[in-house]
Amino acid sequence: LAPQLAKLEGVAQRLEEFNDSAVPPATGNGDEDRVRLRAVDIGIGERMLISGLDLDLPPGSRVLVVGANGSGKSTFIDMLCGFRTPRAGEVVLPQPT
Repeated sequence: LAPQLAKLEGVAQRLEEFNDSAVPPATGNGDEDRVRLRAVDIGIGERMLISGLDLDLPPGSRVLVVGANGSGKSTFIDMLCGFRTPRAGEVVLPQPT
């Protein structure tokens, strides 16, 4: 039980650090600076990892992506970075200025 408690303590500390980290609010008029996902499906090969994801993030938002190993966290981030395309749905990302 002690190793599990130590691991949970480490996770709690990391979450606190994440929560305490200051993120300055983004500037802009809002709509074109938002991240928007509508009915997005993400998979690798035959395996569906994320299905029907809707997400609307205004500028300056922070999101913590958590899940079990192999659940699609890295694949989701890859898609947001443009390294992967979703199987279905709409992805609208801010354009660099």
